[in-house]
Amino acid sequence: MEGFASNLYLVISIVEIIILLMIAAFMVMLGIKFWKEKRFGPVIAFAVFLIVCLTLTWWSLQDKFL
Repeated sequence: MEGFASNLYLVISIVEIIILLMIAAFMVMLGIKFWKEKRFGPVIAFAVFLIVCLTLTWWSLQDKFL
């Protein structure tokens, strides 16, 4: 049972990092969309959220794998 729990933790950790990176990619796409429309308020908000998302990804990566 301990091996199963360890493998489940590994799978959940990898999925968490993938989801955070997908959210980051979505923020980049939205930022580019609003940048082209010359609407800079949402671009700033998406940039801040992107920094937060990438920071959480890095902390999660360090905590689980490094």
